[in-house]
Amino acid sequence: MRLIIETSPDAIFSVDRQGRFLSVNPIITKELGYSRDELLSMNLGDVILPEHVSQFKARFACVLSGEVLDGPGEYEMVGKDGRRLWIAVNSAPLRKDGVVVGFLGIARDITELKRQMIELAMSEKRFRSVAESATDAIITSNDEGRIIFWNTAAQSIFGYTADEVIGRSAALLMPKRFRKAFADGVRRWRETGDSAFTGKRVVYLGLRKDGSEFPAEIAYSVWSVGDADFTTAIIRDITARVLAKKALRESYVRAQRTLNGIVKALESAIELRDPYTAGHQVRVAELATAIAKEMDLSPDRIHGIRYAALVHDIGKIAVPAETLAKPARLNPLEYSLIQTHPQRAYDILERIDFPWPIAEIVLQHHERMDGSGYPNGLKGDEILLEARIIAVADVVEAMASHRPYRPARGIDAALEEIKKNKGRLYDPNVVDACLAVFEGGFSFE
Repeated sequence: MRLIIETSPDAIFSVDRQGRFLSVNPIITKELGYSRDELLSMNLGDVILPEHVSQFKARFACVLSGEVLDGPGEYEMVGKDGRRLWIAVNSAPLRKDGVVVGFLGIARDITELKRQMIELAMSEKRFRSVAESATDAIITSNDEGRIIFWNTAAQSIFGYTADEVIGRSAALLMPKRFRKAFADGVRRWRETGDSAFTGKRVVYLGLRKDGSEFPAEIAYSVWSVGDADFTTAIIRDITARVLAKKALRESYVRAQRTLNGIVKALESAIELRDPYTAGHQVRVAELATAIAKEMDLSPDRIHGIRYAALVHDIGKIAVPAETLAKPARLNPLEYSLIQTHPQRAYDILERIDFPWPIAEIVLQHHERMDGSGYPNGLKGDEILLEARIIAVADVVEAMASHRPYRPARGIDAALEEIKKNKGRLYDPNVVDACLAVFEGGFSFE
């Protein structure tokens, strides 16, 4: 992976939440003229022209919120020697432990593309040579919104020949319900020079000659020759992309159902052996999920905690049923058998490709902050936070519920136990969150 990044023809970089560079590859240092060390001491905003900073900040905020942006952002940057260049940046959230800590950017120099677009506006001949070879529809309209140029790809996408559309309103290419808004936009542009979509990529519904609608991505540019104003729209049929996204969503739903089925099967397996343990796992999952939400963990991380809690005692399937249901206190040998269940669970779960470290979480749910837990005597931050959360939920539910060898001790006694051992056995932040959950009215269903 490092070799790919270092030899990539595109600039690849990462920044933290404040926009400070965390890493850069050789291409970005070459394009901007700064050394690696110089860039690592700078902010991305330092190399973006002031007139593009607000656009960058808006997209940056979206990425930091975890949003996946559709399409790249385009900015004009300035190098160390003052040379300006345009880049198109695709960005994605940079996560650490499920938390967005910045973003990863892949940038391509589009300076030449920008220069070509300006030349195309100045030269009809060059414009046509490029436009006719494009796979996207390229349509130019005058200031009345009437089509004056129509390339071959436009004919392929919309079904009209150039002779059928030249001189007609571009509103022809959209469903009737959108045409008034289009006419209002053209009128506003003529009166004020303001075009709401200039420089942006927007998704809209196109209308083919045969009356069928299709999703399209459109980018507008506005240009002038003398006193005459024009707009050029580059339109891409994104039907395939939309269908692919739909298929991906459906695939995710199927995968989620499969995952739920796996977890349910594991629950059922232990329920056949020990109905008490199955109910215990469900209640622990309820409390662990509530604690994780109180700690403001990401939704994805909360899902992982819930699934881990639902199977955290699956290893007890390897413990004799008479030991699990024994109505008296366990002897040392029996207790040592019980203590094998985290490792047994790990051995079962590690073979399943969960999207979270379920096997490791379950393995660690009996570890304690001071190292007195089992099976590996881990301490403090050596224990996954998810395991620390399930540990507290496990203790509270176990003490509050009936056990084969003793009656329930009740919620008050359970909460007193975690308060008394807060920081020694149990993570103090998890304990505080658990107490807050019960103060907020939580109860086991």
